[in-house]
Amino acid sequence: MTFGITAKEMGSIGATAVDAALQPPPLQSGRGLSFAGFPELLREVYSDGSAEFKLYGELPAVEEFSPSTIRVSYDPARDLPLMPGVPALILVLI
Repeated sequence: MTFGITAKEMGSIGATAVDAALQPPPLQSGRGLSFAGFPELLREVYSDGSAEFKLYGELPAVEEFSPSTIRVSYDPARDLPLMPGVPALILVLI
C-alpha cells in the first residue's frame, strides 16, 4: 500500500522529509549497506482496527556487487542490529 502525507502532517510529528531523488554514494566492497523497513512480523493490529508498524533495520557488509546484484554478508560479531533484541532479517532481493 502506498500513501501520501502532507507537509503539515510531517511538521505535526516533527518528521523530516528525505528526497528520494538523491543518488546514493557508489557501492564499495567491505562497506556497510543500510536495510530498513516495516516487516509484517513486527506489525501489531489491534481490535479497534488501528495498527502499530515497528521499524527494523540492519547494516550488513557488501561482499560483492554488479549492476544487477548486491551480495551482502551478516556477521553478528561485526554487524549489530539497529533494534537491540530483534534478530537480523535474512533478505532476498530479486
